Amino acid sequence: MSRFNTKITTTTEATTTTEAYQEYELQYFKYDIEDADYFTRKSSVVDLFLAVFGLIQNIFHYHILTRKHLKTQFIFQMIRIVCACDIVLFSGTLIWNYMEYQVQSPCNGPRPYTYQAMRLIIMTLQPTAKNLSGCLVLLLSVMHLFPNFIPSAVNFWVVSGLAGFNAVWQIWFYSHWDIVKAANCPAAFVFESYELRTDCEWLFAQKLTHDYLKSVPVVMHTISVLVQYWNFGIRKKNLNEEKTILVYLLSLSFLTSEYIEGSIVLFDHVLLEPYYLIQQYFIRYRIIAKTVLTMVYTTHCFICFVTSSDYVAAVRKFSRRWRKKKDTKTIQVDVPTASLTRVSTNTEAT
Repeated sequence: MSRFNTKITTTTEATTTTEAYQEYELQYFKYDIEDADYFTRKSSVVDLFLAVFGLIQNIFHYHILTRKHLKTQFIFQMIRIVCACDIVLFSGTLIWNYMEYQVQSPCNGPRPYTYQAMRLIIMTLQPTAKNLSGCLVLLLSVMHLFPNFIPSAVNFWVVSGLAGFNAVWQIWFYSHWDIVKAANCPAAFVFESYELRTDCEWLFAQKLTHDYLKSVPVVMHTISVLVQYWNFGIRKKNLNEEKTILVYLLSLSFLTSEYIEGSIVLFDHVLLEPYYLIQQYFIRYRIIAKTVLTMVYTTHCFICFVTSSDYVAAVRKFSRRWRKKKDTKTIQVDVPTASLTRVSTNTEAT
């Protein structure tokens, strides 16, 4: 189906080559989010390797954050939730790639029903987890910059409200996608084909709203990083505080990820609207952007290790215990058994 609306002209004058593009105007850009996500998630080997590395790293990271000395500190409680969100992101990427590897089909849409249901779950959970972790980092930065100005209860409810709104929005958005039967397509194994389908008009309208909402975290993280940097200039002694550096680097990492995702939206609106053929470059850019995003998510553990002495102490303590447990050998000693049988020395008189 053509994505262009042919204009009917009344003039008989020949059209030059340089003006040929003006004879076709884009009625509206039908953004196929499923196709774009398919090519994006079926990304490079580097992205897949980073997802495996990030999952293993964050499982260890989460285990360290549950140590007794760290789990009682508020900042590490928030980082533990951020770590859990990162695990959701990495797990979703690995599950998605595993399903594509199992099917091995050249078609984008047709998949088994369970695979399509898992797609919807992943597409719902990953943005929710990412935005939740971003809200928590904003909470840490606000509470660190203004510890006595805004009550902690107010900060908590504001962040909870933002995270709740994001979760409801994602669930509501993907609830409009239906799993319907589709034509069969060659694959590694035979299955009953289903595909995700929604109304294109509705998708186009909601995509604009989604893109506008995307600017909110970009602005908030930008303000957070700038205020923290300005705070460094006024109070240079804060540069020696571990938690200040920790919160700042976490904010900077989330700002980087928001800028990368914002550039995708900018690419979409600025370059894709006039010419549809440039979508090939758009898909390639999304693949590269997703690989960089995965790399950014793997830095959270290193930020804690580099900036926090408490975290390093917890890692060393865990390492010592692991080595001690590994080197300890259970020695079994053969203990002689004692008989409890009593031998009578009395003889019966005959």
